[in-house]
Amino acid sequence: MKQPVMTLSFEEFPEPKRWTSDDGRLHWVAYGDVVVTCSEHGKVFRAFSTSYMEKERPWMNSQATLWERNHLRDDHGVNRDGW
Repeated sequence: MKQPVMTLSFEEFPEPKRWTSDDGRLHWVAYGDVVVTCSEHGKVFRAFSTSYMEKERPWMNSQATLWERNHLRDDHGVNRDGW
């Protein structure tokens, strides 16, 4: 069985999305999404990116890489946990 190709890409928002939580004590900003794409299933997940570093290095988004591993394991039977 051929293993699908997984890609992580950065899709920048036209304007950063900003919000607050904890009664205004915490301030958040997201610059775009890191998109997890499978060659067989298309886009499988979008993760907010709060770091411009992920624009050049989308694999630094831990939520996206977790979804990439889970998709490979759950939908394709590929276990990368042994790396």
